[in-house]
Amino acid sequence: MMILRRIQISFLFLLLTSSAARAAFTSKSAGTSGSAFLKIGAGARPTGMGGAYTSVSDDVNAVYWNTAG
Repeated sequence: MMILRRIQISFLFLLLTSSAARAAFTSKSAGTSGSAFLKIGAGARPTGMGGAYTSVSDDVNAVYWNTAG
């Protein structure tokens, strides 16, 4: 009885994980939004200035926007 229950749980787990994996990788846009957070700029002031922050070097965000500064 215990072995039958374990087999049923294993089969159910395998069925659920395989269908979820198939659904995740069949889309044409799979993998296009995984790292979209990397496009967010550092700091509120530089982002508000539209990224034109390379000549300002008065705070810690200058290291991100202008590494030579």
